[in-house]
Amino acid sequence: ALQKDVLAFVKRVHPPDHPAIATALNNLAGTYSALGRYTDALALQEDVLAFKKRVHPPDHPEIATAMGNLAAMYHALGRHTDA
Repeated sequence: ALQKDVLAFVKRVHPPDHPAIATALNNLAGTYSALGRYTDALALQEDVLAFKKRVHPPDHPEIATAMGNLAAMYHALGRHTDA
C-alpha cells in the first residue's frame, strides 16, 4: 500500500515525464512480482517500458532494462514466446 501512495505522490508533484514516476512504477511492479501478482506487475512493466520509450532516444540503455523487466514478467506468467 505504501508504494501505491508513493506512486500517487510522485505523479502529483512531478511533471508527467519525470524519471521518478518510472522508478515508482518499477518499484511497485517489483513488489507485485514478489507477491506473485504477476498480472499486476506485467501491466506496470508495460507502463514503464512505454514511459522509457517516450522520454528516451531509441538506443538508450534504460529502454533495454525496461524490456528485460517486462520479459521477466512474461516468463513468470508462462508467456515464454513473448519474452
